[in-house]
Order: sequence, then C-alpha cells, then structure tokens
Amino acid sequence: AVPEEKVYIDSKKSNDYAFSIVLNDDTLIGNLSLMDMNILSGKASLGIFIGDEKNRNKGYGPEAIKLIVDYGFNILRLHNIDLRVFSFNERAIKAYEKVGFKEYGRRHESYFLDGKYYDEIFMEIINERN
Repeated sequence: AVPEEKVYIDSKKSNDYAFSIVLNDDTLIGNLSLMDMNILSGKASLGIFIGDEKNRNKGYGPEAIKLIVDYGFNILRLHNIDLRVFSFNERAIKAYEKVGFKEYGRRHESYFLDGKYYDEIFMEIINERN
C-alpha cells in the first residue's frame, strides 16, 4: 500500500469500516469507507478515493460504491448512508447518482480552490427495504 493510504487506514476509528479497492491483478487503486457510524440510528457516511488518474472513469468507483452500500444495508443493517462532495467534482457526483444517491442539501460557496468558490453538496441514499 502507498504510505499515505496506510496512515489513513490505520487512523480510522474501530467503528469505521475501511476497504481497499484492488484490481484483479492485485493493484491497489484506492480505498473507501463507512465512517461516523451510528448503529442505533442506522446511519453512516461514505468516503471514497481513487488515486491515480488512469484508474478513474473506468467504472471502478460506482462498482465499489454499490458494494459498500450493499454491505452497509444488508450486513450492517444501516438505513441511511450520506456523503459530501464539492461541486467541481462532477465525475464523482455522476458516480454517486448512478448508484442512487440524491442531493439533500448544499452549502453554497463554502470551499475555496484556485481563486474560486465551490458548493459543498450533501447526498444520501436510503435503504428502502427497512
């Protein structure tokens, strides 16, 4: 694993679930996690990172997100999984929407990058089966 990813994974709290995204040839391309989990309320937040640009836009993100949402809903019995994403990250927003996440709020112009303000978008998916 890349040293930065190992530090990230090692730093996660014990009630967080962190997974690696690995290709069939055992190449580590990123990680994702369910964090800030509250089992009693049935909620958690999702985080995902795919490192190298060459591994983006190939469907790995939506596939990994589908798997972790399925795990959260069917194994951990979660009811609500949310995430936050910045408005400039259109590729990520499309991946989340493809899996079924919907925007439920927006903090306008709350992130400054390269001389421009961007919105912070809050998205969620609800387990309709429970």
